[in-house]
Parts: sequence; structure tokens; C-alpha cells
Amino acid sequence: MIELRELGPEHADVLHRLLRISRTGFDGYLAEEVLGWSISRLVCLGDQIVGLIQVRKLDSEKAYGVLGTWLVPQVWGTGVNQAAKEAMLRLVFEERTDVDRVYFCIEEENVRSLRAAEKLRYVKKIGEEDVPCELVDDLRDVSGTQRRWYAIMRESFIRCG
Repeated sequence: MIELRELGPEHADVLHRLLRISRTGFDGYLAEEVLGWSISRLVCLGDQIVGLIQVRKLDSEKAYGVLGTWLVPQVWGTGVNQAAKEAMLRLVFEERTDVDRVYFCIEEENVRSLRAAEKLRYVKKIGEEDVPCELVDDLRDVSGTQRRWYAIMRESFIRCG
């Protein structure tokens, strides 16, 4: 059974070691949470940290956020990803009544994650044209990496999640 735990300064080293998150990036995550721009949680199995899950770019005016999940390879394919997403979405939709939808994207070559995302009943595959331009632009890179976009609507998650 997974548990989401609050992120604190004491977790910087372990997240760097497990997920290669830089200290600068980590400090940014903490600052964003204080400002209300994101919710970040450790993904834990018992007393072991196995990942990080976040909803960032929370915007009350636009009523959305962006989901990101990073897990250690040892838990890939075990259901931890789905359980962590569901726990985080429950938290976001309960705490942030101003958020109606959450977007996420997966690189096209990440076949395992694409299959996992499409198993979730409350997730809708959408075209890039259906994603706010500022989110697409933030992730556009010079390498030309192709991404598949998804949306989770509050109503769909509550009904199916």
C-alpha cells in the first residue's frame, strides 16, 4: 500500500540519489508549494521512498494543474504508479476546489507509461491543440521529442476514480 507524504528539506539528498533531482530543482519545488503553485508528495511504500509525484502550475484563474510522476525502476509495473496518481488526484481535487482539470504528458517512446496511462478509466487522451499553449510551450524542446497529452477532469475522476 502506498502512502503520500509531505516533502521537506530533509528529503533533498534521498531524492537526488534515487531520482537525480538537483538541489536547485528540489528547492524550487518547496518554494512553489509555499506559494500555492504546486503540491508535491513523496511516494512511499512502508518507510521506503520510491518516488515523487507533483501537480504543478496550479492556476486558480485557469482552473488547471500539471501532473508529474517519477518512480524508481524497482516499482515499475507493480501498480504503484496508478495508486500514487489516484491518491494525488484525490488530494488535489479535495484541497484545491478551484482546479477542474489536470493535464499530463508522456514522451512517445515511453511505451510502458503510455500503456499504464491508457488503463486509467478517468484519463482522456487529448491532442496537443486541446492543451493550453503555455503548457505545451514549457515542454517544447529543440530535440523534437514527441509527447502524448492527457487530461483528467474533476467530474470524471470523482465518477470513475
